[in-house]
Amino acid sequence: MKRFAILAAVSAVALAACAGEEPLLTVPTDPTATTSAPSAVPPDTTGTGTEPDQPNPTDQPAGTDQPVGLFASSLVEMDSCPALLERIQAEALEEVGPYGFQDGGFGRGGPVIMEDMAESSAADAGGAAGAPIAAAAPPAPGAPEEGVDYSATNIQEAGVDEPDIVKTDGRRILATGGGRLWYVDVTGEKPELRSSLWLPEGWVREMFMSGDVVLMLLSGVGSEYDGMVALIDISDPGRMAIVETLQVSGSYVSARLVGERAAVVFSYYPPPLPGFVYPASDSEDSLRRAEEINRQAVRETTLADWMPSYRWERGGSVAEGLFADCSASYVPQSFSGRTLVSVLTLDIASSLDPGAVTTVMSGAENIYAS
Repeated sequence: MKRFAILAAVSAVALAACAGEEPLLTVPTDPTATTSAPSAVPPDTTGTGTEPDQPNPTDQPAGTDQPVGLFASSLVEMDSCPALLERIQAEALEEVGPYGFQDGGFGRGGPVIMEDMAESSAADAGGAAGAPIAAAAPPAPGAPEEGVDYSATNIQEAGVDEPDIVKTDGRRILATGGGRLWYVDVTGEKPELRSSLWLPEGWVREMFMSGDVVLMLLSGVGSEYDGMVALIDISDPGRMAIVETLQVSGSYVSARLVGERAAVVFSYYPPPLPGFVYPASDSEDSLRRAEEINRQAVRETTLADWMPSYRWERGGSVAEGLFADCSASYVPQSFSGRTLVSVLTLDIASSLDPGAVTTVMSGAENIYAS
């Protein structure tokens, strides 16, 4: 089983709040403040664990394991959904004030390293309804050789493929452009355009190719589900087809591929919490009441208020839920912001099963994998 080591570099995201004038408390008018997470949340994610108003940041919360990984002093592995929610609420209560969250970004932070990403067998990934896509057969003798007969994507690490807008195996060229996926046959004397396939909307489209499967990676596909992963069957060049999609309420960052095992990284910043207010004046009474209401709003949250969600379409069926595995979630000991990095591990010859996901409560822009 291939394993990845992923390095995510922390970035900053600013959260601004504006004060009004009338009345004493004002509900924000930003439409995203009323956005609600999907109601289909597993039973164990709806806990309302609370923390004292002044938790000690040096104490390790109940229900957590000892820090793990290369940065043993930085990451704490959570062992349940209630423990994860309790930790998130505790850190939010440390940061919340009369104008909402006051940290203005990630505060302290640094590189986050995740080692031994969540592993799931191809059988597990293919357990959903619908037949898995068959894995590609080994190249026939005399097939074009990468690096000899044709060039591949420039990569940082040998054996770790990176997504690109053009991919080839020496027999065919797949390219994205003009909103389509283009299939060019290069086995003859001249290149021959065999077909094209319209792709979902998005301002980022890049891919991996493995045998007769393309894993398309998109961002900017919509407001609720910004990131998308799509499996495309290219076994028949005249009838390429999208056979499966997974949409995530977070932005696609990057991905890496080892063999047929892919790691896809998403970044998600939670919308304003429901029930948040801000004071209409700087009077002591107005500030106090606004902070009290905001703190209570934090205590009443569920994981659906903090975590991304997904929509999985395959074989005519649709599944929706929380894009998180509470037992594979990590929180830095030092607060690093409310952005979450989700790393989905999947077998591209099988399925886009959203179950094998690892989450770190920190931001990321640059991805490195070995």
